[in-house]
Amino acid sequence: MLPKVANSLFLHTSRAAAAVQNQTSQTIWNLLQSTGSNGTTLNTWNTAGSSSWGNAGGAKFNAGSRFQYYTNSGRALTQANASSAQDGNSARDDEREEIIPRHVSIHTPRRSRPRSHSLSVARHGQQERAETFGVLHTVQMHVRSRHAFASSPAEDQEQQTSAGLIHASPSADSSRPVLVRRNSTSSHATAQDVTEPFPLSPPPTPKLSSTDPATPQSVLEPTAITAFQSAVNSAVKAKDGARVISEVQALVASPANHIVQDFNAALQALYDIRQPGDPLNLMLDTYNNMIKRSLNPNFRTYHIMMLALSERDEEVFRAIVSLEARAKRREFGGRDLAEVSVTDAARVKQLKAENNFNSAMAMFQACTISGGSPKIGLKVYHSLLRTCARHANIDAALAVFGQMESRRDVLTSVAYEHILATYANANDIQGALEVFKEFCSACKEERVMWRTVDPVNQEVVPADIPAVSQVTVWNKMIEAYCRAKQPENAIRLLETMIDENKDASSAHVPAPASSTYTTLIAGFIKSGDSATALSWFDNLLKQERTARYPWEPSSVPYRPDQIAWYCIIDMLAQEGMVDDLNRLFFVHAECAERDGLSMRPVDHLLVVEANVAHLTAHPDLSADAARPYADFLARYAVPPRESNLYPKTIVGSVQRAVEHLVRYGQHDQALDVMVAFFKYEDSWVRQVVGRQFTSERQQDINAFARSVTSSFIEPVIASAALATPPKWQTASRMMQHAHLLTVPQDIKVAAYIIHAYTRALEQGMIQHVSLHEGQLLLQAAVALDDALYTGAQLDIPDLQNHGLLQLLTDLSNFRVPLHRVHMEVISDVSDRLYTRCPRPAVDAFLATDKAYAALFQPPAPRASPPPPAMEMHPPVSGLSIDPALSRYVDEWHPRHPSVSAHVAHARLQDGLAQGKLVHPSTIARLIGAMGRAGDLAAVRSLYETAQMVLRVQQQQGAGARVAQSHAWLQIEDHMVVAHAHGGDLASANAHRARILHAGCVPSADAYGSLIEHVRDTTDDTASALALFAEAQAAGTTPNTYLYNTIISKLAKARKADHALELFQQMKAALGLRPTSITYGAVIAACARVGDAQSAEQLFSEMAAQPNFRARIPPYNTMMQLYTHTKPNRERVLHYYNALLEAGIQPSAHTYKLLIDAYGTIEPLDLPAMEQVFETVQNDRAIRLQGTHWAALVNAYGCVAKDVHKAISVFDSIASHPSSRTASAASPMPDAVAYEAIINVLVTHKRMDLVPAYLARLDAAHVHRTAYIANLLIRGYAAAGDLAAARAVFEALADPPSGRAAPGNHVPHDSSSPSVSGSGSASGPASPVLTPASASNETSYREPSTWEAMFRAELGSGNRDRAVRLLERLQERHFPPAVYNRIKGIMLDDAVSPWPSSPSPSSSP
Repeated sequence: MLPKVANSLFLHTSRAAAAVQNQTSQTIWNLLQSTGSNGTTLNTWNTAGSSSWGNAGGAKFNAGSRFQYYTNSGRALTQANASSAQDGNSARDDEREEIIPRHVSIHTPRRSRPRSHSLSVARHGQQERAETFGVLHTVQMHVRSRHAFASSPAEDQEQQTSAGLIHASPSADSSRPVLVRRNSTSSHATAQDVTEPFPLSPPPTPKLSSTDPATPQSVLEPTAITAFQSAVNSAVKAKDGARVISEVQALVASPANHIVQDFNAALQALYDIRQPGDPLNLMLDTYNNMIKRSLNPNFRTYHIMMLALSERDEEVFRAIVSLEARAKRREFGGRDLAEVSVTDAARVKQLKAENNFNSAMAMFQACTISGGSPKIGLKVYHSLLRTCARHANIDAALAVFGQMESRRDVLTSVAYEHILATYANANDIQGALEVFKEFCSACKEERVMWRTVDPVNQEVVPADIPAVSQVTVWNKMIEAYCRAKQPENAIRLLETMIDENKDASSAHVPAPASSTYTTLIAGFIKSGDSATALSWFDNLLKQERTARYPWEPSSVPYRPDQIAWYCIIDMLAQEGMVDDLNRLFFVHAECAERDGLSMRPVDHLLVVEANVAHLTAHPDLSADAARPYADFLARYAVPPRESNLYPKTIVGSVQRAVEHLVRYGQHDQALDVMVAFFKYEDSWVRQVVGRQFTSERQQDINAFARSVTSSFIEPVIASAALATPPKWQTASRMMQHAHLLTVPQDIKVAAYIIHAYTRALEQGMIQHVSLHEGQLLLQAAVALDDALYTGAQLDIPDLQNHGLLQLLTDLSNFRVPLHRVHMEVISDVSDRLYTRCPRPAVDAFLATDKAYAALFQPPAPRASPPPPAMEMHPPVSGLSIDPALSRYVDEWHPRHPSVSAHVAHARLQDGLAQGKLVHPSTIARLIGAMGRAGDLAAVRSLYETAQMVLRVQQQQGAGARVAQSHAWLQIEDHMVVAHAHGGDLASANAHRARILHAGCVPSADAYGSLIEHVRDTTDDTASALALFAEAQAAGTTPNTYLYNTIISKLAKARKADHALELFQQMKAALGLRPTSITYGAVIAACARVGDAQSAEQLFSEMAAQPNFRARIPPYNTMMQLYTHTKPNRERVLHYYNALLEAGIQPSAHTYKLLIDAYGTIEPLDLPAMEQVFETVQNDRAIRLQGTHWAALVNAYGCVAKDVHKAISVFDSIASHPSSRTASAASPMPDAVAYEAIINVLVTHKRMDLVPAYLARLDAAHVHRTAYIANLLIRGYAAAGDLAAARAVFEALADPPSGRAAPGNHVPHDSSSPSVSGSGSASGPASPVLTPASASNETSYREPSTWEAMFRAELGSGNRDRAVRLLERLQERHFPPAVYNRIKGIMLDDAVSPWPSSPSPSSSP
């Protein structure tokens, strides 16, 4: 028996009260809503713009959410509270909350109106209410028509006189007070605001469900059953939802006359078959159609619609709560599921746009106007009151409650509970207290109807029903006190419940239930007093009894119920109280069966994430201090398989758990967690996907497992190797696990494996070596031997390695049967053994082991074939595929310190001269390598040899046909890759066509190669997208390379949205992880369109990736973004410093951007600019380029407006030491520098000086690019010399139709990103130009040249000439975007020869 509450269990009362009163910060928990303003708008609910209806921007909802009262644990409490479960459907699991968003939105204009406290609504206010709801604008017609349900004229006069819609019945007991709003005044509004009706939308396909027994069936129209009613009722009885939909759609589409009863039958049928979560589109369409036919709704119409709308509102509320809670859990756990977050946010936005509450209340108003309120059933009243409580709309709730008060037979405890909840949600504690007192008075006078069954548990003892009903209301009052920050009053109320039932049960004061204590604990959590909440919870754990259901009253406290556990676990996780969290986690496991508890999968994950967050936040914890948390993660990081959590939901916490386990030396446990996760994922896929599980899906799983393993293989093996003593078994397990998933070993991992093995062997820790371990050790030894042989620096302190020969001796002593090892491994070992080990030592060892001696044979001497060998192939009948030669040729792959692809090609030729061929996969790989090396002659020769290999396979009989087909496809696929990389796209596409014509599919590498090398056309991006679409349609599974190439193409074309879409698609793909190249491309896409925020976010995301390798392009891209597109010198320097901190050597382009940053961004810092230029001159790793000079000229001439300084800088180029060392093919100043100085002269209208510089340009044999021509056209046109401008334009040539203009620009230096430019030197990203051997080399027009000439003609008033230019342009087959952009210039009211004065910060 618990002692006096105030003295024992509740000893923290005063502390709790003080904590609440002094609380100044908003906690994460939003358990019990307290609105942010005391000025709660209590407008009458007839005004469309009334904030009390929950419209966006209303006073009650200025926090941004109509449903802000309940989130996280508030949802849990709602589930435990009768208020949320009485008439609604139970919410589904948090991670599986599904609700179909409807595409209906009513937007009501916001307009200010004075505060109103009226319980009643004026008649003209009723009319306005009808007009403001498009789907319900029949209400006004209904009021005017005065059909069968209308009240008498006398009643109308009485209502108008009192200016009130709802009032107490004259026969009501006048001795008891009627609940009205304090300081009540009438509200009068005008019917001026009319909104559009609900938009028609396609009806959903409903799921089948049985007819709700609570559906009103008592109000039936006294009319004969029509054919439609008979048909639709028959479909409902047969549970044929599709037939119901079909019948209703036929009714709506039918031009025949139908009666109201037909539409009521249709609405009733749609309601009956509707499943929770289904939208109301078809019901609303049916109702709208009824109105269009001038049919007045009757009571049954309103009854059905009120139920549907209020229930839908409850479903929307629960779905939003679930989605927002899920988003907060993802944020707490650091889970980056971008695709899920975007989808959830869109769903929440759609759901919040629904206006079901307003529509339901308008229906209620129409029903009461028509005199139908006496016929309204309890279920409708309860549903309406519940939705009023959700929206904290006191006026609407009082209106509904007032109608119930006028009828003695329907005043229920549920109604009191909802009206009390409305005041509590509105933070009106005084109003809540009045409702509570009225309820207590009604209980004593026996004026309250009790529940018939418990809202959750159907096994309620009938004698407990009154007490259970009272408990829910008393709980709600406790909640109201907690929301009002009055915990002392909440505790007094609880003490009253205990004291009144101490000796005997009270008829009017219920004993507390487990939900009562849960409500109070949640109140402490809301107030931020976590210590008190935890103390109360711990005291409840000491109790012996467990409640059968949350509302079971008892004078003796129960143990915590399920909801209390939800609340306390969330609180401890959010507050970082991990020790208590873990303690209660184990307590929960111990008492779960006895107390009927279950651990939700999301709560399990929350506890794991809290432990991970604790270790992350305290990196300095000692191993002993961290051990409890590490042990917990080792045991529980992966949830039970039956939890069915989406693997991507838990992978982040699993990865971080493994990192912490490795950091604290628990290597075996780290590996156990990884293996457990992969098993969990495999089980999840098989269970969830079921019959759709395929071998491709298994490959996806393996790919995902490989990506996870690859990020941990080095730290796990390294920690195991360096531990004292070494943990060989851990290293071995990790090694075998990685091999099983085909994760490649890099050199450092191989070194750590040998280090761990050697140390363990020396310390006598290895007694046996398995065959698998032996093979992996040999592979590691070969990789390490190659690294040491080439002088690689491994940075492993005191590396222990006895060498390859000693390893073989060890394996021989352990009797490892190497004859069962893969022959490629034997070949690799044999080669190193005889080329790098002392021959006497090798012979001595092999003499002791005949089995090993048979395996490791010295290589046979290779004779050089006579020169004509390749021209005199032996007949096919004399050729055979030699596995040894295949391995010998394949040595170059994937990398070899001394064997290149060309060496491998020579080896193949040697073998061919001896009548030996290689395996098809060997020759296919070599074809790809020679193509990448640009040796297309070798590619064609290899292709001929491949045909011989295929014919040899064909001669091996029918059994080899399948292998031959696979070999043919492999060779053709590599021919696509080889020709694409070699620049012969025509041949590459020919081989691609052969593959498709044979009914096969090119690989992702083939499509990626084609996309990467699409160039020199007027629309490279369109061609690339066509190839990507073909790959998807053909069923090619994209890999990282394919995604990288298509995203890069889109980025260069400034198609940022499409690039980001594919980027998100790639991240969502199982087993794929964006690389630094991927991020660089998508960052460039955002930068090119000026989306700095996305670029910044993506850059940070890239740097946080476990596989991140710093590369210079993303840094240069960010610098260019803040130099040209969004000028911000501080951010430029930020990324420059980040580049240096990453250990990257700045490139020539980096320095050019720095010069621009100081020389073009205000305030100019010319001394700093000159200092950067001096740095470039002194940096031997950087060649001073024309772009650097052009940047200086542009800064002085176009930005600082110092023409003489700009000319002086340009004139100094020729005599500069770097220019004197330039080759004749690359004279300085180059075309870029000339472009810069000409741009300065054009900008300052000094065309008189231009001829001299053009003469110097021609004399130096510098190519006149199209960009120089653009400037000349602009300058001559501005000077009024249009003939000279035309001469410049016509002197240029057009490239072949559909091809890009050659010779105008080449990429930046190899370490910088490619940037397409407009060519103006005033735009600092001017392209580097291909030098020409002669000044009279043909120059080709660019699209920008056409635009310059077009502007010149149009600006001079020559519209006809401009139109003719457009016609010529169209003949050139430029992309539509280019043509339309130039054509659009004609729409300008005033056109100058150029858009504006060139901006030095304009992006290319």
